[in-house]
Formats: sequence, C-alpha cells, structure tokens
Amino acid sequence: MEAAEPEIIDLARLDEAAFQRVYKERIEPCFVANESERIAAVAKFKRYALIGGALALVLGAVVWGWSGDVVPGVVALLFAAFFTWIIAYQPLAKVGQTLKVQYCGALAEAMGASFNVGGFEPPAF
Repeated sequence: MEAAEPEIIDLARLDEAAFQRVYKERIEPCFVANESERIAAVAKFKRYALIGGALALVLGAVVWGWSGDVVPGVVALLFAAFFTWIIAYQPLAKVGQTLKVQYCGALAEAMGASFNVGGFEPPAF
C-alpha cells in the first residue's frame, strides 16, 4: 500500500473555503504549538520593559541632577529607553522567527515547494 501524495495547493485558484481548510490544517497548528512560548515571551518582555524603564528613569534623573539641565537627562532617558526596548523585544522576536519558519514552511510544503530563511542562491537567468 502506497502513501497518499499530499495535496498541492494552487494559490491562483484558492477560494475562501480552501483557504480556511489550509489555515486549519497547516497554519493554525503552528500557532497552537507556539502559544506557551509566546505567553512566556510576552511575560519576559513586560518584565524587562518594566525593569529597564525604571532604570532609564533613574538614569535620566541622575544625569539631570548631575548636569543641572533637563536636556541631558531627557536624552539619557530616551537612549536608555531605546536600548531597553531592543533588549526586551528579543524574546518576542525569537518566537516570531520560529513561528515564521514553521508556518511559511507548512505553506510552502502545501504548494509543493520548500522554505528557507535567507541563504539562497538567486536563479540564474
């Protein structure tokens, strides 16, 4: 007994019902599988943002008090907030990248193709 060939999707002929079927069968399982990681990443983001925001406020106040001018304090606060945002966002970015690879791979497989994040050779013309 041979294994059944997976159905190949033609995106040019994809109607609403077919899209809903593809979503339920291929995309939604990727989101469900990563939900606990997403929740943990959001919690980590909030924790890092809160701690970093408090440290940014303290740094801004210290620079303002040290310089005697509000402008350096605000600049220090903004730079610290910017770097806090970058650091706090990393867990969310990691989950997003994992999810992207999974659902794009599932869609590509459904179309009879493969998905690779970066590192591909452009076609020769």
